[in-house]
Amino acid sequence: MTKSVISYVKICQQKKKDGTEPFFKEKWKHGAPKARKWADKNFLTVLRADFAEIQNEVLSRNNFLIRVDHRTLKAQKEEAERNSDTFLARLFSRVPEKYIGIISCQEDDEPKLERLKKFRGLRKQHFDLVMKIDAMTKEADELEVRDAVQLSSTGAKSLMESEEYKTQEFVSQYLLAMKNKMLTAVAEVNKWKRVIISQHDAEEQARLEYMSKSERELWQKYFETLGQKKQLEEFLQTLRKPDESQREELQAYEEVVAGVKAKIYSLFTASLVMKKSVEEIDQRLASPECKNHILLVTHQILQANTYARKMLKRASEELDKAVDDLRNELFAKTMEEPKTSFKTREVYDLIRHQYFGLKKEYENTFAQKFKIQREVISP
Repeated sequence: MTKSVISYVKICQQKKKDGTEPFFKEKWKHGAPKARKWADKNFLTVLRADFAEIQNEVLSRNNFLIRVDHRTLKAQKEEAERNSDTFLARLFSRVPEKYIGIISCQEDDEPKLERLKKFRGLRKQHFDLVMKIDAMTKEADELEVRDAVQLSSTGAKSLMESEEYKTQEFVSQYLLAMKNKMLTAVAEVNKWKRVIISQHDAEEQARLEYMSKSERELWQKYFETLGQKKQLEEFLQTLRKPDESQREELQAYEEVVAGVKAKIYSLFTASLVMKKSVEEIDQRLASPECKNHILLVTHQILQANTYARKMLKRASEELDKAVDDLRNELFAKTMEEPKTSFKTREVYDLIRHQYFGLKKEYENTFAQKFKIQREVISP
């Protein structure tokens, strides 16, 4: 999977000039004349497309995500630009090599060969930098979306745990509609959170692409064993020992602890058996060639998840707005109720609600003013 597939094809006509069928030896050595289809560039394009289709069918049948693209770099770059994929567009922008010939390649002091080696070195550095930039950009985007979702979810949870929300009966249709809008936004955020693929999961999925079936099974079984071992260790830490007076409970506790420790030891032994093979797989995947291929597949997985990431960000923004609207409305209802005394926390919440309400009103007014200024047509 880490090497390019190169096919050498020799084509000859099935019949001689006199119309008779050539012998097998004639077909592959000296007998039949050469086919002239190669003079037509369209025939070569069709042949490349057929080879790509066969390879992709095999890759799909074996559950691989990577695909072969027979098109030119220019065509692939244009498609990447249409899809707003700047990473692939940069990769496909590489300068093609100049042909120097087989004789020049055999001479060590050939200036053309030295320039080619330097060119390939610089191109590899560029490729590595583009890969690193893409990985860092994806990670930054993931952190931004995750922080926004966490902030909006925390705001919604804080509102639903507040006294204003708990004591409100939501008799008013307007308030009830705002509450339902917020709950719908919470459900929408949770839905897209389940769809999102994290960068870690995408990279792990890409690493599995470059393993054989036996390696994949071993890799998954090893980390599943480590996960079970960790869960049992955490279970032991949370388990409380009963008092000495509770003999039956104490006996049951000791039996459970002994059984769990025996299971942990068996999992530890099993992981040691698999560890060496897993380290060899990991070392092979850490090679520069495999690593770059893995990063490329990781990019493809995350790029396919771009729509879900955008929808999650939009749902988070809508949840923020729904929470703010409902909080301000509940605050307005609280102000309408006559009250002679307030606790310190209540005073703080009132001032905070009023501040953010005024701040939001100011921002909306300023945005409307800016919009009107842009629409003014000078004489």
